[in-house]
Amino acid sequence: HAAAAAGHPGAQALLAAAQGGAAQGGPVVRIRGLPYSASKEDVLAFFHGLEVAEGGVVLTATVEGRATGAGFVEFTSEEAAQAALQRHMGQVGARYIEVFPSSRADLVKALQRMGGHGGGGDHGAAGGDG
Repeated sequence: HAAAAAGHPGAQALLAAAQGGAAQGGPVVRIRGLPYSASKEDVLAFFHGLEVAEGGVVLTATVEGRATGAGFVEFTSEEAAQAALQRHMGQVGARYIEVFPSSRADLVKALQRMGGHGGGGDHGAAGGDG
């Protein structure tokens, strides 16, 4: 699904960088327990105050494109990732969110399994497409 992958430049950029053996990139945590309706903005709100890397939120999906309630978040520093781990069992809506240490390798494997259906993308001060 090249068209689907093309619609997620953040996920594609993460995948390309990691496949290229790029060691750069911040520490990654894995999250689980999100409502299926959760967006990248909901994840950013959950980690409010912590520096998330640009395009660093990837919500995992099945090969059919359905949300799994899980994802990965890349942070700009080890300190931010450690602070993120302290939010384990925090809440988004009525759901308790689990936060686990992870790695770029795990993120890449998840993106490959999803076949381009990842919820990665641009975010930040510019607000994306507006």
